[in-house]
Amino acid sequence: MKKGLPIEFGKVNSSLLKKSANSEIKQRPNIAGTKDDMEELYHIQEATTSLSDVSINLTDMENEAQKDFKRNLTWSDHLRTTAGYTHCSRNKITNVYSCKIELAVKVLTSFDRLRDTLLHEMCHAAVWVVNKHRCNHGPLWQTWAHRCNLILPNVEIPTKCHNYQISYKFMYKCLNCKWNTGRHSRCSKLLHSKCPKCGGSINLIKS
Repeated sequence: MKKGLPIEFGKVNSSLLKKSANSEIKQRPNIAGTKDDMEELYHIQEATTSLSDVSINLTDMENEAQKDFKRNLTWSDHLRTTAGYTHCSRNKITNVYSCKIELAVKVLTSFDRLRDTLLHEMCHAAVWVVNKHRCNHGPLWQTWAHRCNLILPNVEIPTKCHNYQISYKFMYKCLNCKWNTGRHSRCSKLLHSKCPKCGGSINLIKS
C-alpha cells in the first residue's frame, strides 16, 4: 500500500470483529495491478472500514470526533516494527481534541493483527478525544479496553506492545555467533559492519 493511503468508509459489519483469518495479507497490494490485487485491497479496506466504525461506536466518540478520526486513519509504510500509532493533538484556538491513527503495512499481515491493533489504538484515541487526557496504558486506557472486552468477549485487546513475528525480506546473520537482524529493504552498510555482540562479520542469509 502507498504511504498515507486513506481508508474508505462504508457499511458496518460487526461480525468481522469475531472473524479469524489464518491467511496472510500481502504487504503491498498493487492498486493498479492484477484483479487479485484489487480484490485483496478491497477486502483489507472493507475489514478496516467495518472495524473502525464498530470501534468508534464502542468508544462513544462524538460526531465531530468521528469525522475527524475517519479523515485521519491511514496505512503507514514507515512503521517498521510498531503495529500502530496514535498521534494526539489539540487546537489551542478551538480547543478541539483530535487524533490520527497509523496502521503498519509491514506488521499487520493478518486479520487478527489488524483487528486487535485497531481496537488497541482506538482505546488510546478515546482516552484523548473523550476523556481529554494523554496516557499510555493507565487506568483510563484500561477502562476502555475492558469495555471493549465486555462487548467482544472473544477478542482480547493487547495491553502492551505487540510481540508479532515480523516477516522480513532480508535477513542478516553474524558468521561467528547467533546474532541476527531483519530488514525490509537491502542494507549494504550491515555487510560492512561488525556484529554488535562479538565483533564478527555479518552475512546476508535471506533475500
